[in-house]
Amino acid sequence: MWPCNCSNPTLTNDRKSDMPMIRVEMLTGRTEAQRIELVEALTRETARIAKCPAADIQVIVSEVERTHWAVGGVLNKVSSESNVV
Repeated sequence: MWPCNCSNPTLTNDRKSDMPMIRVEMLTGRTEAQRIELVEALTRETARIAKCPAADIQVIVSEVERTHWAVGGVLNKVSSESNVV
């Protein structure tokens, strides 16, 4: 990842192209407080490592239903006893 304030010859002069974007995909079930804490931590640490303002960092959190997530070629199923497979 290029730091926000460096000159990367492949980027245009458009400042938006220097903004780090983080995409997080996770199973549904986290609380809003957990999502907020995750976004704050990712933003803080990315700003520190990439040496750019936290205000320039974008985080997109996508939640996926457990029944739409496969591991090892096996699609998860919601058990009648619990929501975790």
